[in-house]
Amino acid sequence: MRRGFADTWVFAFLACAPGVLGQVGATAPRPNIVLVMSDNMGFSDIGCYGGEIPTPTLDRLAAGGVRFSQFYNMARCCPTRAALLTGLHPHQAGMGHMTGRPQGRPEPWRGELSHRAVTIAEVLRAAGYATYMCGKWHVTSEEWAEGAPANWPRQRGFDRFYGTITGGGSYYDPVTLTRDNTRITPENDPEYRPRHFYYTDAISDNATRFIAEHTAREKDKPLFLYVAYGQAWANVSNTPFREYKHWVHEGGIATPLIAHWPAGIRRRGEIERQPGQVIDIMATCAELAGAKYPTQFQGQRIQPMEGVSLVPAFAGRPIEREAIYWEHEGNRAIRMRDWKLVAKGPAGSWELYDLARDPAELHDLAAPDPDRVETMKKKWDAWATQAGVLPWLWKPPYGSEK
Repeated sequence: MRRGFADTWVFAFLACAPGVLGQVGATAPRPNIVLVMSDNMGFSDIGCYGGEIPTPTLDRLAAGGVRFSQFYNMARCCPTRAALLTGLHPHQAGMGHMTGRPQGRPEPWRGELSHRAVTIAEVLRAAGYATYMCGKWHVTSEEWAEGAPANWPRQRGFDRFYGTITGGGSYYDPVTLTRDNTRITPENDPEYRPRHFYYTDAISDNATRFIAEHTAREKDKPLFLYVAYGQAWANVSNTPFREYKHWVHEGGIATPLIAHWPAGIRRRGEIERQPGQVIDIMATCAELAGAKYPTQFQGQRIQPMEGVSLVPAFAGRPIEREAIYWEHEGNRAIRMRDWKLVAKGPAGSWELYDLARDPAELHDLAAPDPDRVETMKKKWDAWATQAGVLPWLWKPPYGSEK
């Protein structure tokens, strides 16, 4: 059966041994790290996840590494990006809802990447990495800042940037197209003018140019490259899983993850079935880079990292984690081992599923197992209070559900 998910994300995590990308970082003892993210794709659009369309490059990476079968996003585009970049839950990163929202909201809902968080680029650059980004930023409401932007990629740890600041837009003339801190168009870009401009090609071309320039100028440094594609559509075929974009049932949060690292992952073509979440990417990158996650950064006290490193899972060892949490627009969930407690909407009742036996969330076990519901609900309540989810903005207030 074809498994498609509306608005899932694809993460291809590549940790390359020195010299694998040409001669990049040829003398560096730590791996080069390439993180590729694509949103609004169907889970099975990739060939190695059952897709009908050939994706030979991704399939080859999967054949030489590990595919995660139970990896999760945060149900929406910019909350997922904020969590990916910071290792924090979206609310802690200032992205409890979306960018472009009314000003004056408390920080968890401000739609602006928090300065009480650090990005992977900020952490790795402090450890000696050269840092690059190509693609869609979409974690600031400061989309049209001129002169001195405060929260664009160059201000958040990236040495070079090519891409768009805002969310969607034309693939032929993308709005907010930017090189470093300068707004450009396909016609006036001094560095890149193909005969026929198409945004996804431009992202790939500029990513490879950054690698080539790094090789020529800074080959003694390892690199971190974040490539973020943003699709303009969402796959509607989410069978057999429930719901889609912005819900936190499985159809809205399931995500492929390919981890490929020839020098560090001995498993080849295997499937890793331990659950993981986008907040784990920060901890993973920091461990691979030998980087220290700070408690203070640029005069700000930094929130503790929430994710856990996936490095043990690369070798088939267990990840130590008690629970995984979600909240978006009142949709909320907690997963503990194979059990998932989930609710749809601010007034929705809690539903309970055994994902080992019922991954499609068809058989609600809340009524016959009220003790488990109460235990997991208390865990979610405590997390939501600690992470800035509660009190939330939605109507009715939390606790009014039946």
